[in-house]
Amino acid sequence: MNGKLIIFSAPSGSGKSTIINWLMSEHKELCLAFSISCTSRAPRGTEQNGVEYFFLSPEDFKEKIANDEFLEYEEVYTDRFYGTLKSQVESQRADGQNVVFDVDVKGGCNIKRYYGVPTHTCVCSPGQIMRYMNKISGPLFDRIDIQCAIQPVPFEEISKAEPGEPSEAIRQRVIAARKIQEERFKEMPKIHCNAQMTERMIHKYATPDEAGVNLLRTAMTRLNLSARAYNRILKVARTIADLDNSESLTPAHLAEAISYRQLDRADWAERGF
Repeated sequence: MNGKLIIFSAPSGSGKSTIINWLMSEHKELCLAFSISCTSRAPRGTEQNGVEYFFLSPEDFKEKIANDEFLEYEEVYTDRFYGTLKSQVESQRADGQNVVFDVDVKGGCNIKRYYGVPTHTCVCSPGQIMRYMNKISGPLFDRIDIQCAIQPVPFEEISKAEPGEPSEAIRQRVIAARKIQEERFKEMPKIHCNAQMTERMIHKYATPDEAGVNLLRTAMTRLNLSARAYNRILKVARTIADLDNSESLTPAHLAEAISYRQLDRADWAERGF
């Protein structure tokens, strides 16, 4: 059976590749694979032809355009092309792969137009999406530890010259936090990280102080959060504290954890997510 086609279209940096790469590594039964696009630019770093991209000269790319060999393509600027070959997609589908496209809306429409009747498109209005999400927000979203609605980054933020925290520094903080958790649970079989804590462990390792309790009480009441969300907030706050190399759970750690409960609040639709 031929594989299916899945189109992801979202702002750059919103996490599309991260989500798909996780699904590909953790759920191999889904048989997901990124489409291998063509480009007229030169390889960068360790990129290999036929792995990250198929590297073509501008002349070869234009010839394939003339021969109608692309599902979709774009010329980013003069002689800098990106596109998806029909033959490559069909080869991946024939191998049983469910092919994932990371393309803009125009590219997605071109793919849908080419494949015709068998394709399905979600073009729900914001109001329809809100009504649907409100139906599932209670039973589903309060089981998810971190919920963040990704918004486009304003130009003023993109254009700032101030560098953020380097990836290597973040990596080292994560490694240190994992070591803290390994030490914390070393005597507990099958428990390796904060996410696996039982309710008894939460009371032992993630107990807030009086100010933290008051903050949680206010958040639970005003945001109408569930008891399940309460425990998840404490687990996430414990991890934030570990990343901060802090033994105690401060109101700042709790406030950050609460801020990650964006989709299971009763008023989320009114807030426009």
